[in-house]
Amino acid sequence: YIAITGINHDDPGNYLYVSEDYGKSWNLINSDLPDEIANVIIEDPTNENILYAGLYRGVYISTDRAKTWSLLGPELPACAISDLVIQEREMDLVAGTHGRGIYKMSLKPIHEWVQGQDTISPDYLFNIPVAKLPKRNDTHRDIEYTSMQKVPITFFCEKAGKVLISLQDGEKTIWSREFDASEGFNQYRWDLVISETDNQLPYFIHYLSFPQAGEYKVNIESDAFSLSRNIKIINWF
Repeated sequence: YIAITGINHDDPGNYLYVSEDYGKSWNLINSDLPDEIANVIIEDPTNENILYAGLYRGVYISTDRAKTWSLLGPELPACAISDLVIQEREMDLVAGTHGRGIYKMSLKPIHEWVQGQDTISPDYLFNIPVAKLPKRNDTHRDIEYTSMQKVPITFFCEKAGKVLISLQDGEKTIWSREFDASEGFNQYRWDLVISETDNQLPYFIHYLSFPQAGEYKVNIESDAFSLSRNIKIINWF
């Protein structure tokens, strides 16, 4: 694969190519991508049909070897993507931008969806990774905010609409949140906070409450569907 930029020659067009014969011939694979500068293109390490392209205003993905492309993560700032790399151990896609920092996302839900396209239902909740509670200090059991980690709850919707995401402990709902779901992939990144306390007393420090370590169930419900998955929450070690 090769990404060619003509920006130094006042050419802002999109030039992405692939060669299937070790460089003897090259085919243009920009198909339905925006006609804007492309800085990088990489292939997924698990599936040659999945490609990622870093353009002048975002990251795009193809799951059919560049026949069609889709914007990946519309909440990523519309900025120039300087480079892309896949951390294969964690299976994270990392994007370096021009002036807006570094971003990452897990590719595991995408792999799960591509591998199971023939069997996955139109509305689907993907496997949820193990969630880790924040570290607590010894003396007052207050949390170390720098140790807080968000767990991604990823699901696919056939139609856009409001959904209710909840955490169930047996028959008891201990946390819930409304979410405006889009058509297609959605992801809610939960910080494991189940309640917040607004207390003005001096020396009060326990503003955030978290669930105990254990096994729970995440439910996602709308007027059209009801989905559920188990989630394991562990203590910080």
